[in-house]
Amino acid sequence: MYTTYLANMKNAPNEVQKIIVSRYLPKRNLGNEIIHMIELAPSKNLLFKYKNNQIDYPKFAELYLKEIWNSNEAQNTIKFIKDNYLDQGKSICFICYEKQIQEYHRFLTACEFIKLGYDWEEI
Repeated sequence: MYTTYLANMKNAPNEVQKIIVSRYLPKRNLGNEIIHMIELAPSKNLLFKYKNNQIDYPKFAELYLKEIWNSNEAQNTIKFIKDNYLDQGKSICFICYEKQIQEYHRFLTACEFIKLGYDWEEI
C-alpha cells in the first residue's frame, strides 16, 4: 500500500490501483485507471475548518477519524478495498492534494489499513 499527493502520482508504480481520496477531483482528465473514493475524504465542513485555520491538525485528525469510523459508506469502502485489493495481493495508492504526508488525511486513511497489518510506503 502506498500514499502520495496528486502532483507526484506519476511516480506511483504502474501496477498499483490509484485511489483518489480527496473531496474534489482535479479538473484535468486522469484517465480510467484511477478511482475516486469520496467516502474516505473529509467532509466539506471539516475540510473548510482546517483550511481556514479554525482547527489545528490534531483536531482535524481526531474529527476525520470519527467521521470515517461513524460512516457506513466509509466502512464499506474500507472493507471493499481490503477484500478486493489488499487481501487479493493487489497494491493500492491513496492520493490526495496535500504534499505533506504528516498533515493530511491520506496518512490517516493508510493508518486504518496499517492497523489491519498491511505495509505502507509514501512515494
